[in-house]
Amino acid sequence: MKDLLRRLYEKVYGLICGTGTKLNIFHFQYLAVYRLHRLLKQTLSSREGDIIDVGCGEKPYKPWFKKFKSYIGVDIVKNKNVDVLVQEGYKIPLDDKFDVAICAQVLEHVQDLRIVDEIHGLLKNDGELILTVPFLYQIHDIYDFRRFTQKGIVDFLETRGFKVIHVKTIGGIGSTLGLLFLAWCECRLSKISRIISGCLLPLKLIMAFLINVLGLFFDSLDNTNKFYNGILIICKKISFSKRPAKIY
Repeated sequence: MKDLLRRLYEKVYGLICGTGTKLNIFHFQYLAVYRLHRLLKQTLSSREGDIIDVGCGEKPYKPWFKKFKSYIGVDIVKNKNVDVLVQEGYKIPLDDKFDVAICAQVLEHVQDLRIVDEIHGLLKNDGELILTVPFLYQIHDIYDFRRFTQKGIVDFLETRGFKVIHVKTIGGIGSTLGLLFLAWCECRLSKISRIISGCLLPLKLIMAFLINVLGLFFDSLDNTNKFYNGILIICKKISFSKRPAKIY
C-alpha cells in the first residue's frame, strides 16, 4: 500500500511539475536545474562528431546534440540506455576516438577521480570535455563525496592534461538559498506519510512557485559570483602535465 501511494504521489507530482530535463517552476528542484539545463542545451547543440557520455544514466542530454556521428553512454549502474557498463576504478574499454565527452553532475559521486584521466585518454587530440559540477548544494546521495569551487575545478583539470577554455558559474544568492530551503522541506516531507504529503501538495506547489520566483529575482541582484550553486566548464585535451603532490 505504501509503495502504491508513493508511486501515485510521484506520478501526480511529475505530471504537474515535470520530470527529467523538463522541470517547471512548481518543482522544488527548479532553481537547481533551470540555468544549468539552459546553458548545457546551448553548449551541446553546437557539438558534433563522436560523443561519449560518462555517467550517462538515462541519457537525458542526448536530444540536445543536434548532430553526432555516434553517441556512447557509459555508467556503473545498468539500464537500457547504458552502452558500456564499467566498474568504478577500472578502465573504460574504448578507443581514443571521441570528439566530445560530457560528464554532467557526476564527478561529485565518483570516489576515484582518476576517471578524469580515463576521459582524457578517450578523447582525440584537441577533443573537448564538457563538465558540470554542483557547489552550494545539498548532500543528495549516499555516494556524494565532494564539492569543487570555480578555482578548484579549473586547477584540478589543468593538472590532468586539459586546457580550460570556458568556465561559467551557475546561480546566485537567491537560487542557492531557495533550492536549499526547498530541498530541506522535501527531506522533511519525505518522513511523513504520502497521504499527508498528498494533502499538503497544493501548499507545497504554491510555496515552491513563490520561492522559485523570489530566487530568480534575487539572483538578478547578485553580482558577487560567490554564492553560485553550480559550475559549467569546457576544456580541451592537451597533454598530461606533472602530477601534483596533493591528493584531491
